[in-house]
Amino acid sequence: MLVIDHNESERAVPAGEAVQISARIRSQLSNISARLFFRATGDKKFHLAPMQRVEGPRFAARVPTFAVVPPALEYYIEANAGSARTTKGSASSPLHLPVVGQEIADPGSGKPPWYKRWYVWVSLGIVVAGVTAAIIVATNQPDPNTQLP
Repeated sequence: MLVIDHNESERAVPAGEAVQISARIRSQLSNISARLFFRATGDKKFHLAPMQRVEGPRFAARVPTFAVVPPALEYYIEANAGSARTTKGSASSPLHLPVVGQEIADPGSGKPPWYKRWYVWVSLGIVVAGVTAAIIVATNQPDPNTQLP
């Protein structure tokens, strides 16, 4: 018999900070392995984080900052022991951990996200101007059959 005890979906976590998800996994077998699947709400793909045995039957994995964005973190836990397999939550019905606050690009740095930095927009403007000029020059070539006076 393989059982996952987990109840963290009642707490809220701050946006942009890594989160540790833990669970107690009980089995009569000793060769237990566990995996955490997670994603930000709205993402299509789940990411995988192997869970490590922390102490006794408790396993834990860390969710990186990129997935900890409002409104919630979605996840599920999968455990295996021998041929037995069980989950807490699933891909079609994940567990939810509320995320509060605003998303920041790099926690602790105070820098704005890349798309709000001035040099990104200046560089983009230069590229657009160059492409526009190249198109105008390429399409306004004189007719080769015309002679100059």
